[in-house]
Amino acid sequence: MKHMFHSYLRGLLFALIIGVMTGGAVGHFSSLLDYISAHPFPAWVYLFLLSGAMATSAALTGSYRVGTGNRRFSRGIYDASDSRSLSRMLRILLAVVITIGAGGSAGRAGPSAQIGAAVSALLRRIFRTRQQHLVLCGIAAGFAGVLTAPAAGFLLAYGMMNNKPDRPLGFIMGAIASAASTWTAIKVGAPSHRGLWDGTAVLSPSLVLQLLLAAMFFSCAGLIYVWALSAARRLYQALPLNPFAASAAAGVIIALAGILWSTDYLFLGSGRLNSMFQGVVYTPLGALVKLLTTSLTLGFGGAGGVITPMLFVGASVGSSFAAAVSADPGLFAVLGAVSMIAVTANAPLAAVVLSLELFGPGLFIPSVICCTCSYYLSKHRRFRNDELLLLTFPGRRGAVFHDTPGEIKKENEHSPSWHLRR
Repeated sequence: MKHMFHSYLRGLLFALIIGVMTGGAVGHFSSLLDYISAHPFPAWVYLFLLSGAMATSAALTGSYRVGTGNRRFSRGIYDASDSRSLSRMLRILLAVVITIGAGGSAGRAGPSAQIGAAVSALLRRIFRTRQQHLVLCGIAAGFAGVLTAPAAGFLLAYGMMNNKPDRPLGFIMGAIASAASTWTAIKVGAPSHRGLWDGTAVLSPSLVLQLLLAAMFFSCAGLIYVWALSAARRLYQALPLNPFAASAAAGVIIALAGILWSTDYLFLGSGRLNSMFQGVVYTPLGALVKLLTTSLTLGFGGAGGVITPMLFVGASVGSSFAAAVSADPGLFAVLGAVSMIAVTANAPLAAVVLSLELFGPGLFIPSVICCTCSYYLSKHRRFRNDELLLLTFPGRRGAVFHDTPGEIKKENEHSPSWHLRR
């Protein structure tokens, strides 16, 4: 009994430490990315910045290598004895800042969850503990801190774990880490979408029909989003070019998209996303431009998450749909954003909870209808868990860097048995 009490007390203390450390790091990281996005350069400058940034990011993350990327890192980050995983995390975070700072279209939720995973791995190493629940705490704290939504962050992390917590302690630790991370991130001034839409949707037969029709559009948008990023990755692998030259060329195309349309489609896109939540309507072309810049950024060596651009695309589709059927554009922009999470992350419950935490209970019934219907219409076509978490895609064919059989064998021997589900 005494041993169990000490185990629970130590676990709750570890969860609180992970939550506070992750929330502080994620809050400052998000603020830095928002500051960079809010101070753009003249549009023509991105022709030079993005080409160099994409090539630099490919070099830092090793996304051009065969056998590196998500698979090895998703194992190494949870192994407390693997110091290379922590150094690789720092390189990838630097690549994220370089990519987004130069105008690349990417997100911050994946890097934030990675920060939490690294904090949990560091804590496991310092205290020499094998407590498996710390992995869930780290990832949940990362998602909760960047979304400022503790329950949704916990549900997203829980859905990605292979070995679910088999004791109440795991749930309690995850909840404490998520709450502590959210509170800390808000205190340090992390940006948030909270309260941008605070209305109440009154159900009527016409609204229900609109919601069902919108769910079809959101489902199609989610499938196209997943396909576009996968197609860009395959194109990067197949091009008979030097990988760094291909990354630089993709950077030029992204910069041209920003010059021809707007720099709002570069960076995080938070400003335009917030305005769509508040009811501003933009042309449907915005979703396609954002999809183009995001797929090229993440498929051709850039670093960043997939969730924030996903919200942008979903909000654009929802806003355009509302304008076509004379509905509330803010309402459908929010529904489009959360429905994209339900479709692409395979997490309808987390999407509904996220809408409640960020936009209030007035959105509960519409979000349940949209998220559930779009989720089932998509037939569960989604990103893999490591693509949501770890931001870089597997490398190019024909690269000169290869994993030796000895390295692969050593990796398999030392990889933990409780890594993320593939």
